[in-house]
Amino acid sequence: MAKKVTTREEFVAGLKKAAEEVETKAAATKATTKATATKKVEETKKKASTATKKAATTTKKAATKATKTARATASKAKATVEKATSTVKSTAIVQFEGEDRKVDDVITRAIADFHSKSKNNLKEIKVYIKPEDKSAYYVANGNYADRIDL
Repeated sequence: MAKKVTTREEFVAGLKKAAEEVETKAAATKATTKATATKKVEETKKKASTATKKAATTTKKAATKATKTARATASKAKATVEKATSTVKSTAIVQFEGEDRKVDDVITRAIADFHSKSKNNLKEIKVYIKPEDKSAYYVANGNYADRIDL
């Protein structure tokens, strides 16, 4: 049998056909790869969004729990302080040269003296008892000072 001889035109046509097939396969592969990559990017975005939402929810829950715990602790502490102060009865007495003066009585007299001499509202009073002078000095509202005899 004789060998078939390929002409130059047939050879070039075969090369072109092979090149077109390679280009078609490359385009198909490129499209498939692009679609797969796009799908993976979308899936990653969804996962990131879900993770962000979960983190936000967890953070809110933790903050709410911490706030509730802090409020409960503060409430318990306040109740404990109130209980401790309400159960303790105290009296302060100043003794000097054989005389006794209750501190509460001295404060009450200082408040009464302030009200008799001033028409301002009393917000704060500091009383300084000086037994050696048989006097108590007071400062009312931080700017009014006077004295009373014991």
